[in-house]
Amino acid sequence: MMSQMCNTFATHFSPAPFAEMTSELQHNYHTQFELMYYDAACSLGLRGSLIPSFSSFGDSLQYAGSSPSVHYLNAMFVDWLMAHQIFIEQAQTSLPANVMKVDHTFDVGLYLYFAWNLLNHL
Repeated sequence: MMSQMCNTFATHFSPAPFAEMTSELQHNYHTQFELMYYDAACSLGLRGSLIPSFSSFGDSLQYAGSSPSVHYLNAMFVDWLMAHQIFIEQAQTSLPANVMKVDHTFDVGLYLYFAWNLLNHL
């Protein structure tokens, strides 16, 4: 998840759309599991009311699905970035300047700027 967050946040895809995307994917997984459940029940010869209903996404006693909040994703990204900041900076400083000038995958400044803004808005 962190690699996805780094890639999307670096392209100005903020945590709010990322949280919505994650929520949509989790609801999609729930729907796929429900379809597999009903397909397995039909293959066992169960029909109609003989099939116990599949639990809803938010049922806390069974499926218990939940999606991460925007605040949680912000905090998780900032914590990860601050923990890895020294390694990112070491990797960046070990590169020759001509590589850093051409290679835009080392946008550490952008990550740090984004993390600093998140820390100030939490």
